[in-house]
Amino acid sequence: GFYVETAFNPAPFGGATYSISSDHPTIIPTQSFTLAAGQSNDFGRNLTTNTVGSTTTVNITLNYNGALWGAAITVTPGANAPASIAVVSGSGQSATVGTNFTNPLVAVVKNSSGGVVSGATVSFAGSGVSFPGGATAVTNSSGLASVTAQPTTTGSLTVTASVAGVGTPASFSETGTSSVAISSITQDSPYQSGTTVHLTAAAPAGGVVVSLSTSDSSILYTPASVTVPAGATSAEAGTLLGSLWGQTPTSKSATLTAIAGGVTKTLAMNVPYTTLHSFNPNTSVVGGQPLGFYVETAFNPAPFGGATYTISSDHPTIIPTQSFTLAAGQSNDFGRSLTTNTVGSTTTVNITLNYNGALWGAAITVTP
Repeated sequence: GFYVETAFNPAPFGGATYSISSDHPTIIPTQSFTLAAGQSNDFGRNLTTNTVGSTTTVNITLNYNGALWGAAITVTPGANAPASIAVVSGSGQSATVGTNFTNPLVAVVKNSSGGVVSGATVSFAGSGVSFPGGATAVTNSSGLASVTAQPTTTGSLTVTASVAGVGTPASFSETGTSSVAISSITQDSPYQSGTTVHLTAAAPAGGVVVSLSTSDSSILYTPASVTVPAGATSAEAGTLLGSLWGQTPTSKSATLTAIAGGVTKTLAMNVPYTTLHSFNPNTSVVGGQPLGFYVETAFNPAPFGGATYTISSDHPTIIPTQSFTLAAGQSNDFGRSLTTNTVGSTTTVNITLNYNGALWGAAITVTP
């Protein structure tokens, strides 16, 4: 409570508005009052104050017609003042953007003795979250305050609940999801590293971008993202063997992670190696003419960045060692030719293909 008394003239025609502010506006907010016309005294007035957790000195300032008057006020906690606020329930939920979380967010307010506090106003706040019924709630006889909330964006969301006089708010962790999200990842074949991402529903206009990552890019390569086209419910992820590691082990483990619509899915994979399925050169050639051949891999195709393989011979003056590159993701190399040199007489040349440590031999008859 307080009263104000003017000097010289009383309040003018129409009255005079004066304000009282403080250096702790969360405890004593700025408030305005009107002194009636012709009045010199304003008795029986009260300033609204908020609860505090500990005794606090608040300096208030009266401004009347530009004249200032200050006073120091000691604000003490009440016997039932809030001392803590904590989550009771509602944390850890997921909901589609624009729809309510299934359960309300509930916090409890207690005093310094551990008893519940009723009648305390709790404010809820969070980025990417809205509160259809309002962002404040008053604690009931059990000290509980609850609100309904819904995500306005996808991903991880934090909602805080705070009460005046308590420095540390309660914190809720929620997730916003899209109406179309990632539902699963599947491996196209246990013998290859190709994968497919699947959505919960058909992609809308513009498609759905699925973010991708791998636990080990030397084992499993993945692009940063893949777009599921409009109207489709799945798409090839574009994953490939990460690199060549020889013929042992025959597989290695890696985990693929996909994120879309605020949902994360993982797939633990055994990624097979790549080896040879066949090597088919022509069996004879006139020296100096190209020798045609093709190569086919087994299990995985060539890794990200491609795979270099070599063909050597036991007569390098006739068929010298030569290198070729199988493009990334390719299992076949058709239309290739080896350079040969002329011979004075028919000669059998044994050639050897080396692909990722896998060897394949063939005998070639080279004629003059």
